[in-house]
Amino acid sequence: MKTKQIIESVLMDDENFFDNYEIVDGIVREKKPRFNFLMMSVPGVTRVVATISLPTKIGDKITKFGEFVLLCTANPNVTFTTAFLNVVSGHITDLIDAEAAAKTRGAGLVSTRNGKLAIVMNDIYSMQMTVQAKVNTVDAVTGITTVTSTGFKVKQHGIRVKPDLEVRNIKGQAGNLLLIAKAAGKRASYQWQVSSNGINWTDLNPSLQAKTTYTGQTSGAKLYFRKRAVIKTGPTSWSQVFVIIVA
Repeated sequence: MKTKQIIESVLMDDENFFDNYEIVDGIVREKKPRFNFLMMSVPGVTRVVATISLPTKIGDKITKFGEFVLLCTANPNVTFTTAFLNVVSGHITDLIDAEAAAKTRGAGLVSTRNGKLAIVMNDIYSMQMTVQAKVNTVDAVTGITTVTSTGFKVKQHGIRVKPDLEVRNIKGQAGNLLLIAKAAGKRASYQWQVSSNGINWTDLNPSLQAKTTYTGQTSGAKLYFRKRAVIKTGPTSWSQVFVIIVA
């Protein structure tokens, strides 16, 4: 069906068509969500915002999209339904197929690929909004971990705060991770746990420093981490869970 016919068909049932859709390279698609977070400079208040950071190349974008879905599946900090994530996964598969076709340089295939990319981007914006909605209900420290555990990037406004737990892939060392805790005092020690499913936990070696390493892991594996400090009065509660994909 030609673009004009599609428009005429939709307009018959939706007089607000152009409020919700746009046409790019002859393809009708939903408009990219545009949302402006109101940033107010309030003394003593930290505002945490979930942002999207994507690589330039389409292949790298597709990899990142897959990471979003993997991290948001059974995420302990924010809930996404299986049905929704299955839809997103299907859209990513469609994009992979369209990208492969576009490489053949056939007529109109790049435009088709771009349309599939726009659909996935709409999914990612929807996920971002869900994460932000959750972040808006918790304190800044919890919000930071919530954002990073879903693959989005953190942007802080106001007083900067340090997350209670952060896990990083060590640059240039595939399969090796650095775990960093918020210091609990000079005489504190730290206990660490890891899980492959967020349910069954394995103890790691305790440390006197507020950091430790976890090495020799399989690239692409999804791991869950948590920590607690041991202070003069005894161990604290376990921290919020941090989720990461091993590089």
